[in-house]
Amino acid sequence: MRSSLLLCAALSLAACTRGHVTAPGESVFTADVRKLTLENRGGGFRQLPPPDAACDPLPATYTLTVAGHQLSWEYCQVTGSGSTAIYTPRSGARALGDDEWSSLAPTLAALIVSDATTCGVDKSVLALIVTIGEADLEYGDDFYACRDRSKPYILSDALNSAQQALGDLARK
Repeated sequence: MRSSLLLCAALSLAACTRGHVTAPGESVFTADVRKLTLENRGGGFRQLPPPDAACDPLPATYTLTVAGHQLSWEYCQVTGSGSTAIYTPRSGARALGDDEWSSLAPTLAALIVSDATTCGVDKSVLALIVTIGEADLEYGDDFYACRDRSKPYILSDALNSAQQALGDLARK
């Protein structure tokens, strides 16, 4: 009897979960989201760091866990400029305050699925991995949407804004 009740409760809960959003015009940040990971995978036209640099300043990863409003990060901090610049890998994690979470909410809501077929060539590659339950779905940056139509894309400006907001919070 008890196992039957547990099964019924699990099926009811599963029926309430919408799953990953893939319809253009809809936000991927729903009540079902457990975690968001924004990755800057580098690329684009830019000056490369010196060969002896400790890290590359373009790639970065920001992971936001909804429960507890936890933010973790990995990025390369550049101090100074030119031949005296210092490249330092940074990583860490912290809980966001209620005010920080509230101010971040509109940026997360703006992560909208795009149906664009843009074919850009000069920007770093951004990806958003959305975790619902135990399942991940990777969304690309619609700046490069013409390259692979097998996955969903997010509005490029929204990804840029999210990267900026998460990066600013990580550097506080």
